[in-house]
Amino acid sequence: MLDECSVSKEHKTALINNVQARFDAMLHADEQWFSTRALCDEYDKKFGTHGIPIFDAITDELSRVAKEFAGDKKESKTLRIVCLSSSYGDCFGKIQNALEEILARNEDVWLILTDSMEFDCRKSKISGRIIKIGLLEHKDYYYLISQCDIAIMLGASEQFNASASNTGYIEASALSIPSVCCDVPELSAAVRNGKDGFIARSSDEWLSDLQKLIDDRELRHAIGKAAHETVLQNFSLNGLGRQLFSLLEPYAVINGGRQSVLIVNVLYGVSSFGGATVVAEKLAEELQANGSYDVNVFSAYTDLHEDYGILKRYTWNGVKVWSVNVYDISREFPLNREITSRF
Repeated sequence: MLDECSVSKEHKTALINNVQARFDAMLHADEQWFSTRALCDEYDKKFGTHGIPIFDAITDELSRVAKEFAGDKKESKTLRIVCLSSSYGDCFGKIQNALEEILARNEDVWLILTDSMEFDCRKSKISGRIIKIGLLEHKDYYYLISQCDIAIMLGASEQFNASASNTGYIEASALSIPSVCCDVPELSAAVRNGKDGFIARSSDEWLSDLQKLIDDRELRHAIGKAAHETVLQNFSLNGLGRQLFSLLEPYAVINGGRQSVLIVNVLYGVSSFGGATVVAEKLAEELQANGSYDVNVFSAYTDLHEDYGILKRYTWNGVKVWSVNVYDISREFPLNREITSRF
């Protein structure tokens, strides 16, 4: 799939290196926690041991900024559709015609792409209304979403789709933005079609659902409000925290009256990839702030200007982090024995 991506060689290599590092960590782990049921099933097929689903949740930061930004949307004649997917490859393929038709029909509608997405527009008269936004700090990213009118969640290959999480839906819904989503397991399980979002299963449904939201401001408000209530009820960080604490209890190691917790995440803090990485960061911060846990994180970062394998130690929002540089464009994969020695 990466061979078909419109991303740079450096970005592609960093992705491959991070995937390899994650796979190596799996081989050494006592348990695997995943953000979707499909990933648990794939792990079971590969290793014969079922993973534990730890679903994404609304972070405290997202809850705070949602309240801060409430009612702060600037009035505009322009209607903004933001794509929150982090998929690579042909993520627009199946619905490109529908999106181009939407932009062609509605001259006041703009499409905003986040992260590394590419939209190969085939109609020159609408290309000027497609904006690409790079990586943003969390609060800036949430503010961008809050200023949009509709969010869409796409996917890439079928296998990738089946393993995708519902993070984008949670983020948009927390900010009361209505969503149209592709038909993948976690999104279909979270969304009540037509009530707190839309699940589009064909190009025609994408076209119809988007047009309904574009045409009806009251519908956008009603769907966004219902989605907000849904994620507050079903995706709270408190509920996720209770699940996490119960899973950690069997591995308790008491250190100065506190339980020591080591979290290994491919990226963390300074090098963040958004989405589930943000959830991992906020869970670590919640554990540390609880007072009963001493949290340490081991992760990776990529820096062309530093030597491969350099280990950094720093504190990120109160959490101690050890991070190793895995960036080296001359290597197809990092040498795991070197990374393991740093670990």
